[in-house]
Amino acid sequence: FAEREDGDLRRAREDLDRVVELQREIAGLRKRPYQESHPDMFWPLLLMADIELAESRQLLAEGEAAKAREIDTAASKTLARAAAVSVPESHPLRGFLAKLTARLEGQRASVDETIPRSDQADKAARRLRGALDGTALPGLAF
Repeated sequence: FAEREDGDLRRAREDLDRVVELQREIAGLRKRPYQESHPDMFWPLLLMADIELAESRQLLAEGEAAKAREIDTAASKTLARAAAVSVPESHPLRGFLAKLTARLEGQRASVDETIPRSDQADKAARRLRGALDGTALPGLAF
């Protein structure tokens, strides 16, 4: 529901990132410390997670499972931040948070089915080897 009229999910996410940054600036102008867990952050964080999940779903449909996984990781972090916001458990949007969390788990399962386990292990081994050597070794098979 947080999608832009033009359907550009990446741009919608960037717009919300800017909203969060503006809230930080406003807190500074008011000479109040910015709090990541301030109740005013709850709704923007839920919107951001919703957009991230939609973007991930779109990437998965386009066959970009690795990118979808990255976006799912970002959505997971966003949902964790939203869960840490100091709003009452009886807040009406807490139910939406639960739905987004369930949607994330479902999408993660879809992504995991798409990326074969052996490909994941090979990529992890290449990253580890590159980190140990200080050089990336594209195409190296172990």
